[in-house]
Formats: sequence, C-alpha cells, structure tokens
Amino acid sequence: MPDYQYLGVTMEEKVCLLTISNPPANLLSKGVLTEINGFLDGVAKDPNVKVLILTGAGTFFVVGADIKEISEISGAAAGQEAATLGQKVFNKLERLPIPTIAAINGHCLGGGNEMVMACTIRIANERSRIGQPEINLGIMPGFGGTQRLARIVGKSKALELNLTGDMINGKTAEAIGGQQGGPGGGSAQAGQGAGQKDRLEEPAGDRADPARDAGGAGGLAGGGPRA
Repeated sequence: MPDYQYLGVTMEEKVCLLTISNPPANLLSKGVLTEINGFLDGVAKDPNVKVLILTGAGTFFVVGADIKEISEISGAAAGQEAATLGQKVFNKLERLPIPTIAAINGHCLGGGNEMVMACTIRIANERSRIGQPEINLGIMPGFGGTQRLARIVGKSKALELNLTGDMINGKTAEAIGGQQGGPGGGSAQAGQGAGQKDRLEEPAGDRADPARDAGGAGGLAGGGPRA
C-alpha cells in the first residue's frame, strides 16, 4: 500500500475505511485531492475491496477546499485546472463499481459536501453541519456540487442552499433528502455496519454499478442511489 501523507487506509475483511487527515479541518488541498485520486485508481482495480467508507480525522469531516490555495490562483486557466482536478476525483468516486459510504462525523462543507454527494450512501449525525458556503467568498461550488445537489434535493432547495450559503444540520438534511442518522450516525463504525450489509461478493469484473443501475438520486446525507 502506498505511503500517504493525508490519508489513512485500513481494511477489515473486505471493507476499506479511508480517513482524510489534513488537520485541523481536513481541507481538500491539491495534495489531498491528488492522493485521493491515486487511491481511487487502486480501489477500482482491487477485487478484495467490496465496500469503501470515507470519513474525516478528528471532529471534522471535510471543511471544503483550501482557501489559501484558491486565493493564490491567478488567471482563468489556473482556476479551470483546480476545478477540473476536483471534478475528476469526485467523478471517479461516483463511478466506482462498489458501494461507497460517507460517514459524516462533523462539519461537511463546500468541497466536502460535494464529495459526499458522489457517494452511494451518506450517514450523518445531528452535530454535523452541511452546506455550500462558497457564495460567502464570492464564488460558486466548482467540484460538481451545483449539479449533484439539484439532483438530490431538487432545483429549488439546491438554489437556496447555494445562493444563501446556509449550513444545515443532520436532522434538517434528513428532512429534505432522506438522510440516514440515529445513534452513532456519521461514525466510521456506523458506516462499517452499513458496509457489512452492503458488501458485494461477486468477482470484481461482475460488480454492479449502483449509479448506473439505479438511475435515481439519493438523499443529501442519507441512503439511496448515487446522484
């Protein structure tokens, strides 16, 4: 297994737990996204991984992109390059031929929320704070969030969340999008429990693609087919 700077990877039976660790807030810097991109390439080829769980180290899930890096972008070409990297990574996550579970253990904002919307299942707890606050910086979500959010919660609610930058808790996410929660919701342990139920046993080449086969949209932070 590669030696990652920002990722923790553990395996229990055939469930892989990916922990994003870029303290203090687990920002999606270019380095973090690059490591996730390479990790996903490996998972896609590994027949021993039947379920992937994503969570954040500490009390945060992921609190968005690295604002310092964004502030240093000069020119449209550099901006497009940065956005394309995030889009590439999250598209790759969405297209994995195995179930993916986001165990949202705290603040999940901006790029963090865009990442979980590319997962098959989203599990959050009541202390989680979920949203797209980019508008407060004078920008819009650039990693596919405007598209996936509308598919998950509907155009009207997606516009409200994107245009106000409001954060919602796990309970509200459940109300608008079918979130899974409850005791232990958002913990890696809760995700592993879901993984035990969802594990696939067929050979890698025959794995089902939930995004392709379901053809529907799941909840903002809850169970259901991928957006």
